[in-house]
Amino acid sequence: MTPSEIENKMNSYFAWIGLRQTSTGGSDWRWSGTSQYYHYTFVDGEPQSYDKYALAMYNSTKVAGELSDRRHFFFCHYWEDHDRKYTFYPNSLPWNDAFQMCDDNDQHLAVVSNWGDFPRNKKRDFPVWTGQYHDGESWKWSDGEHSNYWKSSPGFGSGSNPAAGLCGAVWSQSKNMSVHDCSEMLPYLCYANYSHNLVLVKENLTWEEALEECQNVNSSQPHQLLSVESSELLFANSKAIDAETDKVWLGLRFLGGSWFWSNGENVSLPDLPSCPESTLGCGALQLDRISNGSVPQPTVELTDCSERLNLLCYKV
Repeated sequence: MTPSEIENKMNSYFAWIGLRQTSTGGSDWRWSGTSQYYHYTFVDGEPQSYDKYALAMYNSTKVAGELSDRRHFFFCHYWEDHDRKYTFYPNSLPWNDAFQMCDDNDQHLAVVSNWGDFPRNKKRDFPVWTGQYHDGESWKWSDGEHSNYWKSSPGFGSGSNPAAGLCGAVWSQSKNMSVHDCSEMLPYLCYANYSHNLVLVKENLTWEEALEECQNVNSSQPHQLLSVESSELLFANSKAIDAETDKVWLGLRFLGGSWFWSNGENVSLPDLPSCPESTLGCGALQLDRISNGSVPQPTVELTDCSERLNLLCYKV
């Protein structure tokens, strides 16, 4: 995964709502504490016959079935001026405990009568496990490397002698670090080293040839021309520094009146012209090889698609 793909995944979450199945193995789904039937849509293939409760999903009007003893975040609702308001709790609890916590806060496990009123598109800040843990002597990464990253986040690693059994999490939006008991139930991402996924191909190819070449880099592992955010240009520059051309192809292309990445991702690079010159319909990374101690300033340069350049591919 690229850093932008990791960021997208960190926005995603499942959260309990007050929907439950009221008949054994049946399709009678109702909102807890009411006689209201559920008339919306489950994701494809769900619910299973053993699912008893339901989860809302980020940026979706569909719900997923789940077992009651699984742990998830949850939404409560309360009434304000005849409007239902929702509160998101980034606590991983079983459905029954989430129901009770809502009740303890004079709220109800969320009932959704109209998805248009439910804040399903709002990004939430919640903890996600990292590979950091404390072995009783020092903070380490799960690959065995020593970790000092906590120093950049006030409060993380606090205490003169943190005990073994503590692990580190990063919050999905604020990127603050926090310490948790390693037995807590939190979402997580498995990490594949991004630098290992990049391949510099030192062949001089046109953009179309480069697109095809990336697909053939490894027959067992699909690759594509690299797509990047502005924040990733410096990293890409470091991986292409040995290129035999001053620019390397990226997956950026202008067709049909718009810019797109060849892997289908949205283009968020600033300052791209809405109507480039007809001969400048492809994007390349202009390398910066300065070595005087200054920070390199690589850029994305619009380039004639017929130019022959080296290329950067990444493993999908």
